[in-house]
Amino acid sequence: MDTKSLTLQVTSTDGAPLAGATVRPVGMRSREEPGSCYGWSRRPVPGINSGTSDATGMATITFPAHCRDELTTGTVIVTVDHDDFCGVQAEVNVDAPQPIVLARGTRIRLSASAPAGINIVALHADIASQNRQMGTLKWQRDSNTISSFLPDGQYIARLVGKTAAGQIFFSEPTVFSTPSNSELDFVWPLKEGTSFRGQFDELVPRPVRGGWVVAHVTSPKLIQNACGVLAMRWYTHADVVDDGTFHLPNLPEGTLEIVAGCDGYVSTDLAEHVIDGIRHAQIMPDDRRLPVTLPMELTGDARILVFTPSGQPLADAGVGMSPNQSLGRSTSIIGARHKSEDILEAKDAGTMDKLRKEFEMPRFWAKTDADGIALIRGLPPGKHRVYVSSSDYDQPIESGHGPLRPGEIRVPRRENGIVIRGGEQASAEIRLEPKGST
Repeated sequence: MDTKSLTLQVTSTDGAPLAGATVRPVGMRSREEPGSCYGWSRRPVPGINSGTSDATGMATITFPAHCRDELTTGTVIVTVDHDDFCGVQAEVNVDAPQPIVLARGTRIRLSASAPAGINIVALHADIASQNRQMGTLKWQRDSNTISSFLPDGQYIARLVGKTAAGQIFFSEPTVFSTPSNSELDFVWPLKEGTSFRGQFDELVPRPVRGGWVVAHVTSPKLIQNACGVLAMRWYTHADVVDDGTFHLPNLPEGTLEIVAGCDGYVSTDLAEHVIDGIRHAQIMPDDRRLPVTLPMELTGDARILVFTPSGQPLADAGVGMSPNQSLGRSTSIIGARHKSEDILEAKDAGTMDKLRKEFEMPRFWAKTDADGIALIRGLPPGKHRVYVSSSDYDQPIESGHGPLRPGEIRVPRRENGIVIRGGEQASAEIRLEPKGST
């Protein structure tokens, strides 16, 4: 991997250089397609190095020279942390880097008021902001109060308390702003979370095999097609038992969305506008006291035959697909499972890297056999993209697009499309080409 180095300066709000700040590259955008973001979180990547600012505030980092193929890196995304200032996540133009400014911020203290007889053994702050540059918060604890410094801006936050028995209590989401160089104190009452029960419809034969449910709650209620609205997110998941039923405990109030599946079936996409490759969640009724039956449909399979440039079947090529699910205002691989309660605990304990390794991320991937065939099962109906990797050859750039519209920029991609229908096996043939120079 080709890398480049970049020297940045870290300062305080009065322009004074800051020593001891850790500058960590975590992603990038290309010059040709700045809307796409490529990231690697905080996991170590060979050749990509962090830096610590010296007495002049200067820190040097290294980053990949290319995002993919011939897409050159134009923006580097970095996190900057300092013991005495609010951390930030910043996007830096590699050709004209500007100083990264850290603020001392506003101290906020959050205290929980639990119901009588309830003993909260773990208290966490769940907080969101429209400030995309907000870094990792460091929370200090004192009895039933937690505190931290926040940069200037508008926030929405709630307290999340957990008992020794595993019950979770939530405060109401509260929107507030942080005035410069001040202190804020809040006391928020906690309310026990709700639960939800459901089952798969009769299309799925019993006993159900490999059943799963992933869920997301938007608090306050989801505002359709309203990007940028301040709201809290809560992710959770559950296994489905043999009789097709499932139980989701410890939920905050708000809009509950669900994506589910099992061997051979997936929850039906009921959205008015279906997007290729993305499975929309089903929105549950506001009244969670009654169980709900989820409409389900058959999944399909993909049979991909890969050839060399000369037309011979290619063995040991990697073939992958990335069917997505849409929950809240974000997407992830369908069936991806993680819990917000685990994330809050890991952030406070500084163990997020360990938790990321434990996330249950399904893989829709296979290697071609001696006949050049890869079989990928359990795909939701719809159009999907196929990616082929080989140490000796490149996948051709996708073709078949119509003419460019005025002002449209189209970045070539090495991928192929395939349409999956429930209960059927779709086939595609892909002939690779000689490998390029990047």
